[in-house]
Amino acid sequence: MKKIVFVFLVFVLSSFSKKKDEFFDIKDFKKEYAKINEDLYVSKYEVSNMQYRKFLSDLMNSNQSSIYQICLPDTLCWRNPSNYNEPFTQYYFRHGSYDNYPVVGISHEAANQYCTWLTQKYNQDPKRKFQKVSFKLLTKKEWMFVASDSDTSKVYTWGTGFIQNNRKQFLCNFNHTSFIYDSTTKKLNEVPNSDNHSFITVPVKSYYPNSFGLYNMCGNVAEMTSENGIAKGGSYLDPAYNVRIASEKNYTKPQADIGFRVAMEIIENKFNSNINFAVLKNYFVKNTVTNLENPKIETAEKFIEIFGMATTMGEKDRPTDVNFSKQNIIAVIIPETEFSNSIDIISLQKNAENQIKLKYKLTIGQKQSFTIRPFIAIAVDKSENGVIILEETK
Repeated sequence: MKKIVFVFLVFVLSSFSKKKDEFFDIKDFKKEYAKINEDLYVSKYEVSNMQYRKFLSDLMNSNQSSIYQICLPDTLCWRNPSNYNEPFTQYYFRHGSYDNYPVVGISHEAANQYCTWLTQKYNQDPKRKFQKVSFKLLTKKEWMFVASDSDTSKVYTWGTGFIQNNRKQFLCNFNHTSFIYDSTTKKLNEVPNSDNHSFITVPVKSYYPNSFGLYNMCGNVAEMTSENGIAKGGSYLDPAYNVRIASEKNYTKPQADIGFRVAMEIIENKFNSNINFAVLKNYFVKNTVTNLENPKIETAEKFIEIFGMATTMGEKDRPTDVNFSKQNIIAVIIPETEFSNSIDIISLQKNAENQIKLKYKLTIGQKQSFTIRPFIAIAVDKSENGVIILEETK
């Protein structure tokens, strides 16, 4: 029996280790985020239980136990004296049947930690689309903008003021109740409708999306904003009036009807950053040079082996000064030719992999009676470190 248990544990731990790189997948962002404008993308869905469990697993895997404790969901939030929700305390967050349901019972601090984790993961991924981003909770103003697509006349995110479409289909997950006026107490009493089946959340991809492609902006779970204690859009516990775009829910602790949605703010759009350079003038390639193994030249001794100074008249035509204590040289040298070829720099940029890519264009000139070694050499700041990649463009 002991051997069987031992083998089982090895299998479990081995399986877990193989999945340690699956906590974050950059491919998810290409299909799960909607573009709002050039600087803002928003998740089409509320954060799911499965996504949040990956976050917690990565925290444990990277020995961030203190943050892990802060971010654990309060599953006891499901306990409600008026409803028997006890099974949800055990199964809602952990069971695979609820993988794609919105995570709830999360504190505002935990939601922000999730955003910080996403930011770090994204910015470290070499396959990312943008150079630098920041994940965050939407502000109230931003939330209302993306929910309504900037149309302030909208009551609900789907555009009409009705909770059903013309086929009598409900358009969000809300509490199907009516308010009946009691003439004796002079109060409105909440009475459940006969079609009220909304006692829990629904999967994050449910009902119809709005014009931006965002699901469940109204109903399902109220969504935290960057303002602590304020959630927008109402939830499955709220009647139709309280799942409007304008609806707000105040909270002081994790709740079973409050989740969150994340947004991605673009800090630096382009991968490639331009590098300043200066073209060296009035040098030539020495006849002893057959090829250039490394286009980066970092010392004066190496430079002198390759280049000689052209004989010139006048101060303005003297060879360009190079200070090797502050500069490196990047050179492109092509084989000897009898054509008057010339080389022009198209761009010099550093990419996300810390590579310096020099794009150049070779122009074929007229045939001459003598041969030359076409080249171009540029000076860059010594702080611009990275592998040099030469790329000829047509």
